[in-house]
Amino acid sequence: MRGGSSGSLLPVQRAARTAAAVVVLHAGVPLVWFDRNARHLVTFPAAQADHRWVDALAQLVRSGAERSVEVRKVDGGPAPEWAATALR
Repeated sequence: MRGGSSGSLLPVQRAARTAAAVVVLHAGVPLVWFDRNARHLVTFPAAQADHRWVDALAQLVRSGAERSVEVRKVDGGPAPEWAATALR
């Protein structure tokens, strides 16, 4: 849990082992975790500098594994500008 600005506790979005999850790694370093059902993306520190995860998500569609990929939330909230820019 993280403390909000009002002192209340907010849930933290976490990567979890689920059947619908995709983890993108580069050289063994986790970049992002994506829940295909909930359409949530959880980023790891390297994701901001290494945008290979965008191509990996697009590959899900190109390979036919998914008809489309939609990201509705990043790290439990609206996409930060760097992530929104990378996804465009």
